[in-house]
Amino acid sequence: MAQEQWLDVRSDDNFGPRAELRRIAREAGFEPQVATTINALAAGLTLVALGRGILIAPEPAAAATSPDVAVVPLRDAALVAARSPTPPLEPVERLLRLLHGLGGP
Repeated sequence: MAQEQWLDVRSDDNFGPRAELRRIAREAGFEPQVATTINALAAGLTLVALGRGILIAPEPAAAATSPDVAVVPLRDAALVAARSPTPPLEPVERLLRLLHGLGGP
């Protein structure tokens, strides 16, 4: 999991997907390689389906994902990953570049 590209969901540092990602990584002995930080869990689930990274999400939200996405239940959350990489679409890539350029520190 240390080599995976992670999607990080902005949340209070003591609660939510961000805290779960840090906890799981710490327990597994690695620092997650965060590819993208997003503001909404729904956006993260879409990026996972596009093969842009993996995500820690609350299990109820993870269960409502596309059939192209694998959900691995964890103790207090779920690991969400694409079953197979989907070739990114050019408009999606342009949007991601634009959004990345607008992101804060």
